[in-house]
Amino acid sequence: MDVVYKYSFYFAGANRTKSSDRHILAVELACDRWMISQRRLQLLCKTDFDFDKMDVSGYISLSYFFGEGRGLRDFRPSEADFVDIRKRRVPQIRNNHISPGPESFFTPITLGHNGS
Repeated sequence: MDVVYKYSFYFAGANRTKSSDRHILAVELACDRWMISQRRLQLLCKTDFDFDKMDVSGYISLSYFFGEGRGLRDFRPSEADFVDIRKRRVPQIRNNHISPGPESFFTPITLGHNGS
């Protein structure tokens, strides 16, 4: 959950005849659902309330992240909040590993030995 109050002041100039200000309150709620191979489904709801215009806007988004075992490594440190808490929620199931091939592949080969 993220709650932000934003105050902006605009000076009078060529584009506006008088100075003005704006007061906006934004509320954002994100829910993550981790899946196998550290893939993630995220539901995000955001609402903005503009006090000056008495206007409410918002949106809901659903995102699917193809983690492929990378967890949160694809995000910049400033892009994800509370990374240490989020990492604890990542399932630690083995994924992205290399399975051994056929048995004959791992059979040792001896060079320079003819058996006599």
